[in-house]
Amino acid sequence: MRKKVWGSIALATAAVAIFVSSQQTFALWSDSKSAAGGTATGAKLEMKVKSGSGALSAAFVPIPIGGTKLLPGSTMQAPLTITNTGELPMNWRLESTSIYTGLTLSIFPVTSESLCPVGAGQTTPTGTPPLNAQSMSSSVQFPNGGWSSAPLGVGASAVWCFRVGVTATGVQPATPKIVFTMAGTYIP
Repeated sequence: MRKKVWGSIALATAAVAIFVSSQQTFALWSDSKSAAGGTATGAKLEMKVKSGSGALSAAFVPIPIGGTKLLPGSTMQAPLTITNTGELPMNWRLESTSIYTGLTLSIFPVTSESLCPVGAGQTTPTGTPPLNAQSMSSSVQFPNGGWSSAPLGVGASAVWCFRVGVTATGVQPATPKIVFTMAGTYIP
């Protein structure tokens, strides 16, 4: 019995020693750099979006495209306003979308949300050709592999009209719930 007690105590002591030692890194290195006088400052890079009368939000605001039973040849559109609310000029892009076979996505630049009426069967925005028109059978990125050609200055906004169409091979009726992911990067 005494051997079991001493064995248990030894095992508990070893376990505590291992636990305590694993919580320490004992790093014995450091690094530093010096620079000739000056000031280092930081700034915030931030993009907010909104659709319709909603408030600007750092979290994505769903565009009201889904929820309507769309048949082949049907379209649904809604605007998205992208605003640079940070302290630095930035480039931006549509990073990705949900994947839907049988749907197409066209993105039109418009000067205001009023030029992109929300809903099914609305007229196509006029004045500029679409920036992008492609199948959603894979995730859409725009510009593909790059960043916007028109950077957003601090406080500036851009409005895109997202237009989704159902092709002849699309699910009938289609009730898509599409997720759009936006990204921004600092312009040095």
